[in-house]
Amino acid sequence: MKALKVLIVDDEKEFSDSISEYFKSLGYEVFNTYTGEQALDLLKKEKPDVLLCDLKLSGIGNLDGDDVLDNLKSISPDTIPIIITAYRDEATQKRLAVKGALKLLFKPIKLEEVDILLSEIEDELDKK
Repeated sequence: MKALKVLIVDDEKEFSDSISEYFKSLGYEVFNTYTGEQALDLLKKEKPDVLLCDLKLSGIGNLDGDDVLDNLKSISPDTIPIIITAYRDEATQKRLAVKGALKLLFKPIKLEEVDILLSEIEDELDKK
């Protein structure tokens, strides 16, 4: 059983770094970045099992979580997307579900709940 590869994308550097360290300590292979552009590069290079991406991202080219999700299937079709957002409106939830997000996590997220979700994904991938 190989470690689950997780790409964490959040423009809040401290948040991204801290959750990255948390999941590394649990044995996951973790990559993290702070912009949509960097996320697309890492998706191409690393082909992670899971993408944990904030919906609203700032950055050089201003690609946000929607843009990353739009490009995901052509870059890394087997990566499972999970979106983090503070926006609880129904339209956002429907839009992201149509784009293929497995789950929406609402800020503030509970790391233990994310770990349970990642463990479930890991179990499902191990069955394949």
